[in-house]
Amino acid sequence: MMEKLTPFERRIEMLFLLANRKKTTIPALSYYFSVCKDTIWRDIEFLSRYAPIYTKQGMYGGIFVIEDY
Repeated sequence: MMEKLTPFERRIEMLFLLANRKKTTIPALSYYFSVCKDTIWRDIEFLSRYAPIYTKQGMYGGIFVIEDY
């Protein structure tokens, strides 16, 4: 788990994490950053405007980064 980060720091860490893993989930990020799932959703919504990430629902869903990022 992480210490308390600012929203900016948390979003940058999310991008690094996604760049390395290529896929994760809302619950996993929520646990990792010790914030609620709604906070993660807002962060992902914000980041998807500026970074090549997207979400997919369903059995094989999650948060993904576009292949060549």
